[in-house]
Amino acid sequence: MLVLMALASSIGKIVAAESSQTMHRSSKEKYENAGYYNQIIGPFPSPVHGSDNGSRLKGKHAASDSEARLPKVVNDTNAKFSNGSAFGKEDSAPPVGTQVRNGIVQRVPPSRPAPMYDKATTHPTFDTSTPSKVLAAVGQTAYLHCRVHHLGDRVVTWIRKHDVHVLTVALFTYTKDSRFTALHSEASNDWTLRLASPQVSDSGTYECQVSTEPSISRIFQLQVVEARAHIDGPTEIHMMSGSNINLTCEVTGSPEPPQYIYWYAGKTLINYSERGGISVVTDKRTRTSRLVVSRATLADSGNYTCAPANAESSSVSVYILNGEHPAAMQGGESTSAHCLSRVSVAIIAAIVAFKRHSTFR
Repeated sequence: MLVLMALASSIGKIVAAESSQTMHRSSKEKYENAGYYNQIIGPFPSPVHGSDNGSRLKGKHAASDSEARLPKVVNDTNAKFSNGSAFGKEDSAPPVGTQVRNGIVQRVPPSRPAPMYDKATTHPTFDTSTPSKVLAAVGQTAYLHCRVHHLGDRVVTWIRKHDVHVLTVALFTYTKDSRFTALHSEASNDWTLRLASPQVSDSGTYECQVSTEPSISRIFQLQVVEARAHIDGPTEIHMMSGSNINLTCEVTGSPEPPQYIYWYAGKTLINYSERGGISVVTDKRTRTSRLVVSRATLADSGNYTCAPANAESSSVSVYILNGEHPAAMQGGESTSAHCLSRVSVAIIAAIVAFKRHSTFR
């Protein structure tokens, strides 16, 4: 009976040992199949003294004590320590570039790469192809285009230099002057400063600044001019009936040619179909327009206005005379008008000379 009991005990020990080795191999294969190419080289820690039949510890102190009892590991699965054991000494540290988690040595993931704009070749840069000198007309919206490449998470700020006033930051406006706004689209590198209804006083220097360290900036010069139309000759023109009205209007101070130039007689747009003998020739290159009214009559007297699309208008008064010959006559009328004008001037000069002679006597 004792022999049978001893034999059964021996068989139980052998089965328990084989079961333990099988569980160890299964655990190892599990971690290898999961992609962990490092080796578990030590048994799990034995239960802490005082626990009930190896039950799990509870609480923060128990967890830290359990981590302190984790076996030491190495990165190389074939490595052996000086004592010939695969478990190493208790004070051995894991190799550089590894970390121990749940008894497994894992490689430390690489640190987050530096952003692209931190590289020397991708620092924010200005595109100098956009003009830095802008000419605008009074009342016509002006745009300053600042184009920045590789901006990253930097911010573009617009500053008015003469009073060092911040106008916009990104797309936010930091001035009470609502005429200033910042424009930007998601797929664009342009950060545009828009100035509505500019005045001559808005002329000056503006700075497009990028919030690098140190900051970088590009300077823009804005010149606001007052475009005006001007009709050649005096503001009052007297001429004889039957002569031709010949008026030439020139636009000055405009950053670009006007899209059109209209002529008005009084408040009415001159209609070429209502009266024959009217012609208008406009040259956008020279920014001039010429109005000719042939064989003027008394009905053609009045105020004539040249009104360009992008400039202040200009006006003159035309008086058509019938049988009267004032000294101020428009050039270019018929020969008879010139002769009558010269005779009138000669008569007036003779009268003035006679009176002076009589006074001296």
